[in-house]
Amino acid sequence: MRVGLLALGKRADEEIFHTRDLEIIELIAQQAALFLLTAQQIERLREVPRRVTEAQERERFKLAQELHDTIQQFLGRLPFYLQVSRTSVRTRPEQTEALLQRCIADVERAAQTVRQIRGELAPIQLESKLTQPLVELLERFRTRTGLAVQVEIAADIDAKLAPVARHALYRVIQQALDNVDVHAHGASRVDVTVRSADRQAQFSITDDGRGFTEAERAQAEAAGHFGLRSMQARIHSLGGELTVTPGQNRGVTVSGWLPLG
Repeated sequence: MRVGLLALGKRADEEIFHTRDLEIIELIAQQAALFLLTAQQIERLREVPRRVTEAQERERFKLAQELHDTIQQFLGRLPFYLQVSRTSVRTRPEQTEALLQRCIADVERAAQTVRQIRGELAPIQLESKLTQPLVELLERFRTRTGLAVQVEIAADIDAKLAPVARHALYRVIQQALDNVDVHAHGASRVDVTVRSADRQAQFSITDDGRGFTEAERAQAEAAGHFGLRSMQARIHSLGGELTVTPGQNRGVTVSGWLPLG
């Protein structure tokens, strides 16, 4: 796309360009390129709030769907079961007992689902530790996906990470696992590592799925998928770094670091 035109011509009293003229032209071209690059970056920054909002809406829809498929359906049939139990408790005590036992089991499952949703939204343990919430997150991931999970977490990481860093690292690992679940076709294994070294909390999440190309990544970002950028923004806001690297043959590694203390 053409955005401007720079016309050049030699001086009326000279047959060739003077060296000084070429330097000025180079400086003008550099400034023009800088302006264009700045404009592109500003345009991308303007897209950030919209994409963050879209990501939040997707998460709200996911949560609403899970509540509908579990808690809402259970609560919808619970009054019917209780009404049937009340009318049959004298005439059919055995059937009533079985129905009430089913209600109790459903209540326990619903309570477990609520605890799981609450834990994924805001694990209370992150205020004091990271290891246990991560282990529970990985266990839920293993149960949900059937993938093998290998975990290595430094024993001193809980004491060395500030609460805000624990929350950030937990969310990044959670989002990386969600990406594996959705995008890592053919994956059979995930390795998660959190180490403490050189005053840094170093982390990596590696899968052995199909992986992706840079063209596929650019296409996903153009389509509004904001996951990788939001992960990077979360880590960068705390002074760390995050990179996403496709493997040579297959798989993807999400790795980076956060400052300790």
